[in-house]
Amino acid sequence: MENNLSIVKDQFKELPNNIEAEQAVIGSILVSNDIFDEINTIISSINFYDPMHQKNI
Repeated sequence: MENNLSIVKDQFKELPNNIEAEQAVIGSILVSNDIFDEINTIISSINFYDPMHQKNI
């Protein structure tokens, strides 16, 4: 997958991102912890653009 992202990186100075979507994912986890079990296999900290959203507790 890293090879696919290199094509995007060459066209943009930074990768496309959506901070509001990241906040929505984090907010949904805060509202219901059960959601975390469902998305844990799909999403990890490297999927977030904002460094504050990447932090592991």
